[in-house]
Amino acid sequence: MRLPTIVLILFLSGSGVAAVAQDASPTPEQIERWVQELGAERFTKRDAATTSLIETGAAAIEPLMAGIAQHGLEVTTRGIYVLQQLAVAGDEATETSARSSLEKIAAARVTAAALHARDALDKLDTLRQQHALDELQRLGALVDRNREELSSLLGPLFAIEINSNWRGKAGDLKWLEFLQDVQQVSFVGPQVEDDWLAHIASMPSVQLVKIKRANITGAGLAPLKTLEQLKFIRLMYMDIGDDAVIHLARCQRAARMDLYGTKLTRDGEAQLRQAVAAKIDRRRGAFLGISPLPIDNVAWEVDRVTTGTAADKAGIRPGDVFVTYDTKKVGDFTSLTALIAEHDAGHIVDVTLRRNGEIIERRIQLGEWD
Repeated sequence: MRLPTIVLILFLSGSGVAAVAQDASPTPEQIERWVQELGAERFTKRDAATTSLIETGAAAIEPLMAGIAQHGLEVTTRGIYVLQQLAVAGDEATETSARSSLEKIAAARVTAAALHARDALDKLDTLRQQHALDELQRLGALVDRNREELSSLLGPLFAIEINSNWRGKAGDLKWLEFLQDVQQVSFVGPQVEDDWLAHIASMPSVQLVKIKRANITGAGLAPLKTLEQLKFIRLMYMDIGDDAVIHLARCQRAARMDLYGTKLTRDGEAQLRQAVAAKIDRRRGAFLGISPLPIDNVAWEVDRVTTGTAADKAGIRPGDVFVTYDTKKVGDFTSLTALIAEHDAGHIVDVTLRRNGEIIERRIQLGEWD
């Protein structure tokens, strides 16, 4: 039996000589020993062998298959568990080989090994998704199982957001491809580029995609057309223009598209409206932060002020009634929305309100949509 090979790297530092030990790849003899130790009497030895084989990766698969065929139930059970973990490892070649091995075991006649293998295969999608979520969160992704997107009528969604906290590379977004149940994907920030969106093309459950302040071109939106469940697209504060129309027009399943703070022109909006049945909401991007309480067909008052928004910061309160906005008379809530839509985020506007029978004035710096 060979002992693990140790490579010592010596280098000089300010305080003398330092040594760094690096474990070489395990030898075939080591792997065989770990396979045998899956059936060891001591739990700690069985557990250590299991961990070592998982860490070994693809090189452990063939010896495991031989061990499962030759040894008892303990080796079989643990060996199938190792194959299951390798089948969600994130490396395509390793995953393919491990899954194929489990399928071979499961295809055998009715045995304990076949039953264990079938059970392992049934759980692979769930395990792969959880493993992918763990990796994405480790790299800074935000996961929210009950996300309620502003202005969305879809209700709480299982969501993942890649924003400025992301510490991974574009290639690490491959983990998105294993998320079978995620319903919303958000990309936020100038670090987001066209190739990032390619990773969402095979996500089967995505209903809402939000992209905000990203470095995305019109062509970068092409992967959206592959999302069979996509209902809502939100594109916010980006330089995409009329070149995006051809790609958005292919999202025929979408019911709504919010285009806030983009370079899409009125002509581009008109072309998009002709191409899709979705409701198109195009605005310059200003956001106030109130919801209305209707009084009759035209009259209304402020019902709710969202904390932290421009309205909140300007001191607008529930019960206030808008009289003028930027010197223009305010009619119903839709008319106020249209006036706000013509301004950019950050624009400063004067408004007059009626509060408890008195007319008051407020100066508001408009915010942006989240």
